[in-house]
Amino acid sequence: MITFQEFLEREVMTGHVLDNKGKPMFPPNNRTDWTGMDDRIAKATLDPWIRNFAVHPQWGADACMLAIPSTPTGPAQLQNWTQDVIKTTQEQRQRKIGNNPGPVNAPGRDRLEEVLAHRTQLCLYDETFQQLPILHLTDDVGFSNRVLAHWYDYLFFQDWRQDLWAKRFVRDHLRYRDEIQCASARIVAALRARCNGDFHTMHIRRGDFRGIFKGARVFSNASDIYAMFQDMIPDNSCVYFATDEKDKSYFDVFNEHYQIFFLDDFKDLLRGVDTNYYGMIEQVVASRGETFVGCYYSTFSAYINRLRGYHSQKMKADGWEKGIIKSWYYTPPEFKDAHRTYMSVVSPLFSREYPIAWRDIDKDVDEAV
Repeated sequence: MITFQEFLEREVMTGHVLDNKGKPMFPPNNRTDWTGMDDRIAKATLDPWIRNFAVHPQWGADACMLAIPSTPTGPAQLQNWTQDVIKTTQEQRQRKIGNNPGPVNAPGRDRLEEVLAHRTQLCLYDETFQQLPILHLTDDVGFSNRVLAHWYDYLFFQDWRQDLWAKRFVRDHLRYRDEIQCASARIVAALRARCNGDFHTMHIRRGDFRGIFKGARVFSNASDIYAMFQDMIPDNSCVYFATDEKDKSYFDVFNEHYQIFFLDDFKDLLRGVDTNYYGMIEQVVASRGETFVGCYYSTFSAYINRLRGYHSQKMKADGWEKGIIKSWYYTPPEFKDAHRTYMSVVSPLFSREYPIAWRDIDKDVDEAV
């Protein structure tokens, strides 16, 4: 894995990248460092240039599922599975699977049924694409190919072992850097010390939700949130709030019932830490709560829940066999219990994380030769 600048310096400027006439391609104005330039200008300049030598497949998460065959005959089999699955609707498949997920090594057709969602076709990464020297994947909205989805509900591996390997790779290696992990661990340790062990966490998102989800039921006042969860988070509990709300008076109702904490209360443990990391630190801290309450439609809450899913598998917490975690949503209220049962993937794909990302993904480790 290299940066775009490294690609330009290592491959393009050395004449290794050729156009469709076999002539070396060089970047506009021989420029290799495009940092600092307005993103729109850089994109408008570089995208047409890249398409002189790279194939630009119009793959989009909403339009199709990107499928990775395991054999030369895999594409035909994958297409057959798809045609069989789409005989039923997304809603019918969701009702059929219900709270009873199949094993992670189930037949490929059954695994596809759990993740295809609203899509009716595959985008196949077949031998033709595998042999291409350069693919250019972009989020050009004009082509309706934004990848506004999680990797596991966009990529489908025909081989279940490859699927689990990819999920473990993401869990173990595509994570926050050690500085973030260590700062978070210091705060979690301090919370446990102050709270005699257990604490609960909430993500209260306030700032931009109103503009993003106009008309959606995405807001609750503090009193409503407290009333929704007072049976799950008893009075006198410790609660850590990850929030973008600047006015702390919003939390007065919680302060009347709980011992509450914010990131500001642990600034002494963050000396020398880049402030740009604070949001990521809050996610890791929130993932360690005994109970977590967050926002549906928030990718910030979603990643917290994926981390909680990973932890639940390791600790074999209640419901781990089905990927169930002790998380709830305060908004919109109709999704309050979404993580309390298993759910197959449904659209919109980005809105939450799904148990298929973490459930039993270590299954084949002991079987490996």
